[in-house]
Amino acid sequence: SPHRAREECESGLRVLNDLIILHAGIGRFREAHATNTVIFGLILRDLNQDELALDALTGAAQSFQQLADDLPSILDYKRRLAVTLTSLGRTFAKIGQLDQAAQYFGASIRTLDELVEQHSDDPYSLDSIAWAELHFGTLLTEQGQAAEAATHFVRAVSLRDRLLKMDEASSEHAYNMAWLLTHCPSSDFRDADRAFELADQARRSSQENPRYWALKSLAHLRKGDFSGCADSIAIAQK
Repeated sequence: SPHRAREECESGLRVLNDLIILHAGIGRFREAHATNTVIFGLILRDLNQDELALDALTGAAQSFQQLADDLPSILDYKRRLAVTLTSLGRTFAKIGQLDQAAQYFGASIRTLDELVEQHSDDPYSLDSIAWAELHFGTLLTEQGQAAEAATHFVRAVSLRDRLLKMDEASSEHAYNMAWLLTHCPSSDFRDADRAFELADQARRSSQENPRYWALKSLAHLRKGDFSGCADSIAIAQK
C-alpha cells in the first residue's frame, strides 16, 4: 500500500543519511539519497500530502543540482535534476499553483535542452523533454491558452517521432507515442488509428504487460470500437 511504501522509503532514507554523514565524499550515497527522496515525494503526492511532497521534491532537486555542480562530467545528474523539476511542476499544477508549475516545466525543458545540445541523440533526455512538453502543454490548455499549448504538443509529437526512428523496435517508444496520441488534451493531436497500431506494436513485444493492453483498449475506444475496448480491458485485468 502507499502508506507501507512511505514507511519503507523513510527507513531507507534514514540509512542513506547515516551513510552520507559517515562517508561525505562518496557521491553514490548522495545520489541514492536524492533518488529515493524523489520516490518519497511521489509517494507523498499519491497520498495527497502535497506540501510534504513539494518539500521532498525540492530537496531532491537541490541535491541533484549540487551533484551536477560537483561532478559536471556525470550528465545523468543534470538529467535527473530536470526530471525532478518536471515532477515539481506536476505537483504545483495538482494543487492549483499554475504559475509555479509553468516555471518548473520551463526550467526542466531548458535544462534538458542544454543536455541535448551536447548529446543530440541521447534518448533519455529526448524522452524526458517530450514528457515535460506534454505536461506544459496540458497546463496551458487548462489555462485556456490553446495556441501556446499547441507549440508544446507539436514538439512532444516531434520528439516521439524522432525516438521511434532512432529505435523502431522499442516497445517503450511505441507505447509512449501511443499514449500521447490517445491522451493529449487537444483533439488536434490525437490520432486513434496510429495510436492503435503503436499500442499493438508495444503489446506484441510484451504480451504480459497489462499497461500495453490498457492503452490498446483506449485506442479501441477512440476508434469507436467498443467491443475491442472491452476485450482489451478484460485481458489487462487478468
